[in-house]
Amino acid sequence: MKTSYQERNNWIELLVAAWAVGYYLITLSSVEGGFYAELSYFLPFIVKVVVVSIVMGIVLAILNHVLSEDAKDAKDEMDKAIDLQGFRNAYWVMSISLMGVIFLALFNERKAELSGVQIETTNLLVHALFIVASLSGLVQSVTQIVYYRRGLV
Repeated sequence: MKTSYQERNNWIELLVAAWAVGYYLITLSSVEGGFYAELSYFLPFIVKVVVVSIVMGIVLAILNHVLSEDAKDAKDEMDKAIDLQGFRNAYWVMSISLMGVIFLALFNERKAELSGVQIETTNLLVHALFIVASLSGLVQSVTQIVYYRRGLV
């Protein structure tokens, strides 16, 4: 099946974002303590995942551009409309998820007051914000790919 240059770029974004989330969650589950692990380990790890994701995305996008015959084509109205739909869905996922993170942090603090059991809020927020940002990127890419596949706007 023939795909457009823009759609292939969306597949690249999806693969890079899925790799980042998968690698992060697998590492998080394999580290002793998981969510409770020290931030001194996870902050450099998050920076490494973000930098590697950016570099992978750039390299794959350059390869896509070099190997594509239609890379010189400007975005048409359909491409712009599909981008808009993807950004709109990603915006809503991020907005709702960030509200969930805020409530999670507040609930965690309240639970600590009542029971004395608490996940350190900073750890919780770092993990939750990384997952929310990644989830938003995944939603954007999936939305755009679905619209390219269906040809709908």
